[in-house]
Amino acid sequence: MIFLKNIQIDGFKGINHLSCKLEDLTLLTGLNNSGKTTLLQAAYILVDSLSYIPFDKNLLGADKRIDLKSSLASLGLQDVNALLPQMKKNAESKIVATFSDDISIQLKPYSGTTFLYSFSSIGDFSAEEWKDILVDMAEIGAEFVTPPGTISSREDMLPKPNYEAILSQGKGSQLWRNSIWWSIQSGGYESFEAVKSLVKRYFPEVEISQPTLGSSNPPEILINYDDKNETRLDISQSGAGLRTFLTLARLLEQSSARILLLDEPDAHLHASQQAIVINLLLDIAVEQHKQVIIASHSPEFIIRTPSECIRWIEQNKTIDQPDELDFYLEQLGVTPDIYAGVRTPPEVIVYVEGRTDRPILESLIRWCRQKYANLPKVLIVPHKDGRFDAEALQAIAQVEKRVGRNTRIVGIRDLDWYYSDLPNSEPKIREGGNWKLLTLPCKEIENLFCCSDFLFLALGGKISKDIIDQIIDEESQSEALIREWENQIKHRIRNALPDAYDASTKEGLANATFVEWSIDSGVRRRLVAGKELFRSIRTRLKVEYQVNKYPKQMFDDIEALTPDWFFIASSIFSEIESFRASR
Repeated sequence: MIFLKNIQIDGFKGINHLSCKLEDLTLLTGLNNSGKTTLLQAAYILVDSLSYIPFDKNLLGADKRIDLKSSLASLGLQDVNALLPQMKKNAESKIVATFSDDISIQLKPYSGTTFLYSFSSIGDFSAEEWKDILVDMAEIGAEFVTPPGTISSREDMLPKPNYEAILSQGKGSQLWRNSIWWSIQSGGYESFEAVKSLVKRYFPEVEISQPTLGSSNPPEILINYDDKNETRLDISQSGAGLRTFLTLARLLEQSSARILLLDEPDAHLHASQQAIVINLLLDIAVEQHKQVIIASHSPEFIIRTPSECIRWIEQNKTIDQPDELDFYLEQLGVTPDIYAGVRTPPEVIVYVEGRTDRPILESLIRWCRQKYANLPKVLIVPHKDGRFDAEALQAIAQVEKRVGRNTRIVGIRDLDWYYSDLPNSEPKIREGGNWKLLTLPCKEIENLFCCSDFLFLALGGKISKDIIDQIIDEESQSEALIREWENQIKHRIRNALPDAYDASTKEGLANATFVEWSIDSGVRRRLVAGKELFRSIRTRLKVEYQVNKYPKQMFDDIEALTPDWFFIASSIFSEIESFRASR
């Protein structure tokens, strides 16, 4: 199946050149006016143009004209001047998309709504292969989605020709109920049942009703839902989260488009609802094989999106991909107290070192709740100082006690590279009155995913344990991973040696010790950088076996926890110590 690998724009308003590599799910983030929305619009115009281009054997080569009035109108644009600056003589304004199979399409503005398009390919395809490729490309399709925000309590049903006429003017956002109504008329009432099921999956206390028409003339479109108290309400009375989710669910279940372009879907949403939306979008990218491209400033989106899928955008620069998640959050002005203001005090507070640990532990906690009823409420918080010690947790527990709360405080921290002797392969626990510090036996929490026993369960047995183990072993031998580990740890080994040894002896012993560690597969896979190791393992699984799961989805299909994950779960919930860990 063909997918979009890269989108490039040149000569747009305020943007001379911008190029972005795309994944199954890509999050575009950056400061205001950096070009995120423009990039989405350009991608939509180009992908939508594929449904109008007359594919034939003479496709490659010279520029050909195409009128994209409909594509521009869908974005509320009258002509290309709404996107482009006043054209200078010999200016080179264009949109370039590269698809899988190394096929590139270029659109250049010509006049009004007319573009010039051209295809190119470095592949050597037969006539029959070209035919299949072009048919597939014509069926890709794109949806450009903006959040619905506040909606009217009444919206009359428009005759279909009137509705389509307004859509062609780029004013479809004004007809939110009509869009749902007419999609049902096209796909049948059973198509909306799938939408209802998807909403129920993420909002279990909400029951959406099938849309109906009122009795007035013209009839109004009624979309009701039952809340957790079984009270029937109009959809306009719901929160923005449910409306945004319903919009997305409808597109996912009733649209054949393979590319979804979402412009700030987090707008109007509380942080908890933003988390639900990004979880849905991650699931879509994997389960429904749709390509999802999002523009957002949301810290919740950034925290829950795999780092390899995040793109930082700056005007007139190619897109950087910094290694540290904190870079994005700092640039966007996010402070450590973003999770403050919880209405109901939690019974357990779990402190972690990094923000990327949070969605992983949330997934583990969600798995526990599915297996064991009535577990206490948990709040996961990245500690403001990063790495913390037992004294910090003890102080927090004492403060909680003074204000009259019997809150359990749990700290889960990585081993990192703070050692000079070979670390124990078992987790380390320190605990006191109402607090517990768990130090993992590995560099990062992601190292615990780099285990053939766990991945065999997480992938539903689709790949043999021997193959998984071979992939883990090969990827853990990466020269870059070993070198980084060596640079961080060898000097610690050397400095811990007795002062009686001279410098040469110390260097030799430190080198021999590190080599001994690095050739041990079990030691290596738990002590090299876990995020990078797990990322490379996932890439191998995706490319070689077409199996793709993001970190937060790793617990979705397992029946029992492996020992390391069980240890973490029972440290958070003492109530589940009766669980049996798989071995």
